[in-house]
Formats: sequence, C-alpha cells, structure tokens
Amino acid sequence: MILLLALTLGAPMQVGPPEGGGALEGCRRCDRRGVVDCTDAWHGDVPLAWEAEVLCSVAASCPSCGGALVVDCAKCDGGPESAAMEARRAELQAFAAKPHPALELLGPPVMRVEGHHLELAGRIRALRGPKKKDRPSGHRFLHEALRESERAADLVDAHFGFEVGKEPPSPIPLWFWQDLDDHVRVLHELVGATGSGDLKRLDRHPLFSVCTADDQFQDDYAQLVALAVHTTPHLMMAAAWDGRWVGDQGAAWLDEGAAHWYEEKVLGERRHLCVEETYTTEVWEAGLWRAGVRKYLGRNADPMLPRLLALQLPELRPEEHALAWSVYDWLVTAHPEALPEVLKAAKAGAPAREWLRDQLGLAFPRAEEAWRDWVDETYPRKEKRPKRRR
Repeated sequence: MILLLALTLGAPMQVGPPEGGGALEGCRRCDRRGVVDCTDAWHGDVPLAWEAEVLCSVAASCPSCGGALVVDCAKCDGGPESAAMEARRAELQAFAAKPHPALELLGPPVMRVEGHHLELAGRIRALRGPKKKDRPSGHRFLHEALRESERAADLVDAHFGFEVGKEPPSPIPLWFWQDLDDHVRVLHELVGATGSGDLKRLDRHPLFSVCTADDQFQDDYAQLVALAVHTTPHLMMAAAWDGRWVGDQGAAWLDEGAAHWYEEKVLGERRHLCVEETYTTEVWEAGLWRAGVRKYLGRNADPMLPRLLALQLPELRPEEHALAWSVYDWLVTAHPEALPEVLKAAKAGAPAREWLRDQLGLAFPRAEEAWRDWVDETYPRKEKRPKRRR
C-alpha cells in the first residue's frame, strides 16, 4: 500500500528544495517519493490509512516512524515527500506530548485518537469480535469508533448549521476503560461524579466515560462502536450554543430520536445503547421500526404528538423511542431547514406547538396528519432485518 501524506489533518504542505541544491527526486525503489510506508508491527491491526486521518498517540510512539507513517527510503537521499514526513512526525510528537487529565491521573498507557470533532481515549487491551477467536485491539477500536462517530458528527453539523471547531466546542472527549477501577477513578477524581456507572455530562463542555466490561457491553467491539456513534449526537446537541440538554426540558423525543437516527444512518442499524435508556429498545417490533411505526399508527388513531413531544427522557416507553425516531426522520427528510430553530426552541423550553407553528406553519392536528401521511407514503408494511454489522 502506498500511503499519501496528503491525508493529514493539517493543510496541504508545500515542499520546497533543500538549501543549497535542487529538489530531491527520490528513486525507483520509493516510487520517487523519498519515503516508504512504515512496516513496523507497532501499528498492529490498524491500517495506516486510518492512522493518517487523525492524530494518534499510539502511532506517535512508533519506534520507526514516530507517527509519520513513512520512513526514509534507504536507497536515496530523499524526495518530494520527505519534508511532509518530518512535518507529520513533528505534529504527532506535539500531540503526544500534550498534557491529558486521564494520563496524568492514571499514568501510561492511555491511548488517544483525535479527529475534527471528537477525542477518543482509554485503556483497552482487546475486545470481543464477531467470532470466538477474534480479538481486535483497543487501538483498532478507538480508531474505528472515531471514524464512524466523526461521520455522525459531520451529519449533525450539516443539519444544525454547526461549524467544526467553533460550535459546539471541540474536541469532545469520549473515554473507554476496560478496567472498572480506571473508570471509577476517572469519575470520582476527574469528573467529580459518584458511583460506577456510565457517565454522560451533557452541558457546554460534555464528556462521556464508560467501562467497556460492564454487563451491558461485555467488551463487545461492535456494541461499543455503536455506543460511540449513538452518544455523539447527544453530546454535540447538548453542548451547542447555551449548553442546555433538551432531554429534561420536555424534548426527549429530539434528544433520543436524533441519536437513534444518526446511529442507523451511519451504521445501518440501531443497537440503541444509551446509558439513559431504561429499556433495550430492540425489544419493540424486533427493532424493525419502519414497519412497526406504520402498523402502530394504523392501529392507534388517537393523536400521538401532543404527548410525545412533551415527554422527559425517563418517561419514554419502548414504542415512544421508535415514534421519536420517526418524527425526527420526518423532520430531517421533509423539513431539514427547520432543525436548527427546533433545537434552539427546545433548549429554551418552548412548547412544541410554538416551533410547529413558527417553523412548519402547522398546528398540532395538521402536524399529526402530515407526519402520519408521510409515514404511510414512506415506510413499508413489511421489513427485513438488516444484516448485522460486525
């Protein structure tokens, strides 16, 4: 594999000729690059292309490349990518040297990977893969969870008009600890929380921390990737603008509906691993929510929206998670331009009738009719279970 150093987080780099001579041209062995891909086993089961997309403390510790992901070609004096190699190495070394509160508390090793929106960190040895003998590394998990969560974050940006690096504040930390003692120390000594359960701090400076070996997750690789993706919209939406979380202001439908929606959009399924949820929501209609919502609305003619759009998070029943997801599905598909103002209204504690009127021009009865009509036109009567992501 030839790794192009253009896949760095920074702006494209202009490589000039060395002082006192012409431009370095490389050789045939390195394809005129001046560098070759790092083959050190230090990178383990993580593709170099994944490493190139983000900042990674594990890559920075590679004894061969120091995070540059390439090394000098042994057959020539360098080439057009040599300067970029040095710049990438310097960038990764600076990242690895930055103080980190969990590292200062627990001591090494604490792995860290950082993208445009999120920072994933933790101490994980290996997780359970789809097959009995599969044991993907914690290093690989942090990379894949970050890649998929960044995809969700890009969609959230697009729908709510957020700007990367400015609104909401970034990078948002999501921390994963395989040992319960590490998780508890972080909660008690860094966050100031009590107990030992999973934590979402939902304010202007959000944070998530979880023990991967918890009974709910059992070190399952795919479940934990889904957890990261599902949690990302919760944290971003809470942090935005005034830092208010809408789940306890009568807009749990928006908080949960969005999290379910982005999880499915990115992963193709909903595993619904949210620490605030009382239920495992897959029990409702076996997780086949399109056909399930269509059938449920067909059997229940009473208005749904006045109650649904005023619930607090603990009040949501399993079917109401699906209905909340469906309302968000309707809005993001038919009225995407309304989403920023809907979120602002929810943060301000405004009742749903106000944003329905102001953003959609609808009162409750007409909104109910429009949503139900859209469900009838869009959702199938029967639905096949999607192939489970591994």
